[in-house]
Amino acid sequence: MPVSMTIQNEGSFLRATYRGEEDLESEQEMAADLIEVIQIHDCHRVLHDYRAVTGARMGILDSYAAASSYDRRFLYVKGALLDHAEHHEKNRFWETTVRNQGFPTRIFDDEQEAIAWLLDQK
Repeated sequence: MPVSMTIQNEGSFLRATYRGEEDLESEQEMAADLIEVIQIHDCHRVLHDYRAVTGARMGILDSYAAASSYDRRFLYVKGALLDHAEHHEKNRFWETTVRNQGFPTRIFDDEQEAIAWLLDQK
């Protein structure tokens, strides 16, 4: 089953929760949906919770392709990706690629740390 996304407005940030098996096509479709929700709520902080995603994470080529195709409007969105520590090696490549393009993004395995970083005004 491809990955699906639900979005909740938590007041000071949006929580995007992902479920299913990750793939590049789903990632690109969800990014387009997410930018619309960000604009509707005028909220520029997003907690991306990937802990319910099953299977392996995208490989290097798909991670690069996904990161390279992000809408430039995401440059103004602070994003914390929350995932299990076992996936951090693959996630770190994605994080580096995204940050090198100017997107304010970090990877976390602790929800409270992710939220604290999102809400930090720095």
